[in-house]
Amino acid sequence: MSPALDPGIGTMIYECTVTPESDGIIASHGSRMSGYLFFVQNGVPGFSFTTANTPVHIVDGDDACIGQPTHLLVELDYYNETMRFF
Repeated sequence: MSPALDPGIGTMIYECTVTPESDGIIASHGSRMSGYLFFVQNGVPGFSFTTANTPVHIVDGDDACIGQPTHLLVELDYYNETMRFF
């Protein structure tokens, strides 16, 4: 990840549209030190990110998504210290 795109500063939006066929990782970027991933666990989408080799947060969606077109969007707002998962 480019140092100019430091997820620890400002607001970042991560987004993808998928039709998951099973549980697993949908998309990931970075490393154990600093990165993020969208995943499906028990049929429900989720998002996790890591900073300084520490898992920071995991959020889960509300509805099952297996076999259905699914739009995932996460907004990380570091100014207001909020995280929203759509």
